Amino acid sequence: MFYRHQHSAATEATQVVPPQNITANIALSASVNMAGWDGVKFDLDVGVVGANAAVSAYAVQSANSNLSGATNVNYPNGTLASINIPNANANVHAVLDVFRPANQYIGLVINGGAGVANGALLAVSATQYRRGGIIPPTHAAYQTIFVDVN
Repeated sequence: MFYRHQHSAATEATQVVPPQNITANIALSASVNMAGWDGVKFDLDVGVVGANAAVSAYAVQSANSNLSGATNVNYPNGTLASINIPNANANVHAVLDVFRPANQYIGLVINGGAGVANGALLAVSATQYRRGGIIPPTHAAYQTIFVDVN
């Protein structure tokens, strides 16, 4: 008899920046709706960052889904919570996790910085998570696989 365990959808992954070359221009990710979720983890995958270049990213929050009027997500002491990837780094993975933001919508601002002439390949996904309580409905995914081991 086949038996399948019930898996909870305690997380929700969404691509907020598709793979693309970034330049010195500042890019804003798609917003993430935090209604019903406790936190969001942004996973940045960055290709080669050339010499004399850098890539930085920081989270913003807003009451509006288009992130208008957004404010920076700061540490409790008021300093900006940001990721900085210095020059000559290749194929790195960086994570920015925001727990219980003050506003409903969260986004990521990405800056290629000075010296990123040809652009560095970058992609960002956001994984929302819930610490407990009722799990909110999940969105459609391209593919979801559950593996029962043991």
